[in-house]
Amino acid sequence: CDFILEDFIGKYTAYEQSDFEDEPFPPYTVNFAENPNGGDTLIVTGIWPYEPFKAVFITDDPSNYTWNIPDQFLLSDLQGYGEVRISDLGPGVVYTCEYQLTIRYQIYVAEGLFERASIHLVKD
Repeated sequence: CDFILEDFIGKYTAYEQSDFEDEPFPPYTVNFAENPNGGDTLIVTGIWPYEPFKAVFITDDPSNYTWNIPDQFLLSDLQGYGEVRISDLGPGVVYTCEYQLTIRYQIYVAEGLFERASIHLVKD
């Protein structure tokens, strides 16, 4: 199936496994919204700690659509540790026909990690 960015706007059920937990988190809702600046980017909300961030889709190779979470500011402080950032741990996979996404990501501060996890998103 061809990749159409607008088809990936909407709500997803997230299935997430933290590197720091034995059991996966219960499924929860994540939202992908239109980026007011346009382009190949959507705004994601609902992933811990629930602040919005940008996700970029790479569609140069129709046989291998991917997406990433560029290293970016997430919030100014978390539990007194200062600035919090989010980034991927390598490109994520886009399943265009199934409207599903997978990626590994991390949430971190200067002193270390708050989260490192794998997440699989299924469009509702």
